[in-house]
Amino acid sequence: MRWRFARVYDRRLVAAASGPSKGDQKDQGDERKRRRGLPPQVIATLVGVTLSAWLIPAFTRQWEDRQKARELKAAITDEIAAATSRTLNAGLDVGKAQQSKTRGRLYDAAGDYWEPASLKIAMKVRAYFSPEVAAGWDAFAFDVRRYLLSPRTPRRPGDRGTRA
Repeated sequence: MRWRFARVYDRRLVAAASGPSKGDQKDQGDERKRRRGLPPQVIATLVGVTLSAWLIPAFTRQWEDRQKARELKAAITDEIAAATSRTLNAGLDVGKAQQSKTRGRLYDAAGDYWEPASLKIAMKVRAYFSPEVAAGWDAFAFDVRRYLLSPRTPRRPGDRGTRA
């Protein structure tokens, strides 16, 4: 038995001295591959977590920005509607007034409201919208001012509601 053990031991020493055999090399290569990288499932999970951690907040932020933009547009639209309707109603009152003193006082009140409101709206429109929208607002504000001035023109005694 001792002889047999010595032969096996000698073969192992010879094999170790001559280098690994092909089978041993294959086993060592597989072992290196296993040790070197992570399993594909772990890599796929990490990539998925990374992408979701980056993409989900980006989409959420974009959605919130769009919602804030809609709210801003709605607020400016409400402000435009309120200022315009109040000013146009004041213009109607100016037109209905029979006495020139009353007409002048009503015109001044309408102008005192319209000018600051118009300026405030113009600043918001220039800040948040394109130059084309700002130019449209300027044209509209000019038309409202012209509307306010039209009833201010004194009526001639022979006119029946027409303006000079």
